[in-house]
Amino acid sequence: MTTKWTPEAITQAYAYPLADRTDDEDAQRGWLRANMVTSLDGAAQIDGRVGDLTGSADQVLLTALRAMADCLIVGAGTIETEGYGPLITPPEWRQYRADLGMAPDPRLVIVTRRGRIDVRRPELAAANPLVVHPSSCTADFGDAETLVCGESWVDLPRMVADLQERGWRRMLSEGGPTLLAELFTADLVDELDWAISPTVVGGPGLRLSHGPAITPLRWHQLAATTVGEHLFTRWTRDRG
Repeated sequence: MTTKWTPEAITQAYAYPLADRTDDEDAQRGWLRANMVTSLDGAAQIDGRVGDLTGSADQVLLTALRAMADCLIVGAGTIETEGYGPLITPPEWRQYRADLGMAPDPRLVIVTRRGRIDVRRPELAAANPLVVHPSSCTADFGDAETLVCGESWVDLPRMVADLQERGWRRMLSEGGPTLLAELFTADLVDELDWAISPTVVGGPGLRLSHGPAITPLRWHQLAATTVGEHLFTRWTRDRG
């Protein structure tokens, strides 16, 4: 199926299945989706960055998924490599957020173990990030709001619970591969939105998730849509 991304099409295809429902007690636990792009042979990076794996359709969807989320959870390494800054909701998505009682823009949540990130850089400071780190991390994050979760490693289940307590039930993560692997290990990901680029890159680069082997998790395919030259797939965790 070949189509075109419009706000209406994306809203219909990617509405949060639990968090947008108010008549279901399960809705209160929120929904964590991960959005990633890889090459045909599974590489998540080219020369250390997402770079040429993306395309115009992928960027449209990325922007829309951010606009539909309460918060964006990203590992510090990806923040630095990809040059994240303020998350500004496009005009065409502002009413969507207002209708759901959401803040005007999503909140950037940075996950770091060692604190090797300068959140005082103008671009990051302007993003007003929430920095999540373990108690063993003694880095200076300046005026940024921080959340201590865990001792030597970030306690991800505790972090997700805290985000939900803040009312951020529509959660989105863009990885990178290391953080995504840790989220998979903790079985916190409810939905994987995986875009596949028409590219083969070879080499020893990182895959979609990068970490130690875990007990295989079963997933169920929700949809597969071709837009431009990218294949966009949606998968949900099979918890049955």
